[in-house]
Formats: sequence, C-alpha cells, structure tokens
Amino acid sequence: MGRELIHADLSQEIIGTAMEVLNELKPGLDEKLYENALVIELRNRGRKVEQQKRFSVHYKGISSAHLFQISLSMNSSWSIQKL
Repeated sequence: MGRELIHADLSQEIIGTAMEVLNELKPGLDEKLYENALVIELRNRGRKVEQQKRFSVHYKGISSAHLFQISLSMNSSWSIQKL
C-alpha cells in the first residue's frame, strides 16, 4: 500500500525546480550556488522563500542557547534541510 504525500503538488514543484536548477548548472559546484539558484527560481515562480532561517529552541518554556537553522523556508509552511 503506497503512502500519499502531504502537499504532493508543492513537493513535486520543489523537486522539479531543483532538478531544473541542477540540469542548468550541472553537478560539481558548491552547495550554496545551488541553494541560491533554487531560491531565485522559486521566487520567479511566485513563491515566498527565506534562506538560512533561524529558530530558537525552547524546552519547558526555557530558551536554550542553541539556534536551529533550516536551509530554506517556503510560504511559511515548508522547509528544506540538507541531510
């Protein structure tokens, strides 16, 4: 039994856009170049994208000194994090 993706259309758009960037730039470049190109392409498609967004981490109402950082945040509901 297959699992259904949440936000399948948006997921497919992001993957397709990332593949377009890779095909245009070709493999072997610095990761930051691909990230910047992906942001440009997603913004050109009308998406609101933020790069390197930081969040403070709280435990039981107390803020830790550590900040969590995601690579890309899109439309305030989607995050892309490198593995």
